[in-house]
Amino acid sequence: MAHTSALAPALLAIGLALGAPAVSAGAAGVPPDAAVAGAAQTVAATPARAAEIPFASLGQIRNFAPQKDGALLIETVGGKTYRAEFLNRCIGLRFAEEISFVVDARGTFDRFSSVLVGHERCFVKSLSLVARPERKADAAPD
Repeated sequence: MAHTSALAPALLAIGLALGAPAVSAGAAGVPPDAAVAGAAQTVAATPARAAEIPFASLGQIRNFAPQKDGALLIETVGGKTYRAEFLNRCIGLRFAEEISFVVDARGTFDRFSSVLVGHERCFVKSLSLVARPERKADAAPD
């Protein structure tokens, strides 16, 4: 018998009221792993300004890809990729097809934000910009 909590729908309603957009894996016709594949090298965030995704509540998040280590890669409409690490282990994140991003009053997703995965709320510990590896130019045939 499945146990349902009255708190989970309330948290979801609060997240949506605060502008937490629900994003599906493969949004905008992009396969979930293809959109953020190859993003492996993290760029050090400047100490003066932490990484943040502005206007996340207005659809600036295009795609997401859960990682094996429990982190989440987030791709924006502008093509930037961010890596979010969480304070707690998000049990259902690896298999989630849809999640909600709970943002602040400005609509920004940052290290003080959280993610709703089903009935579980996962709090962000750190958010950093990820650099995509440079593509090598095709070698000219000899």
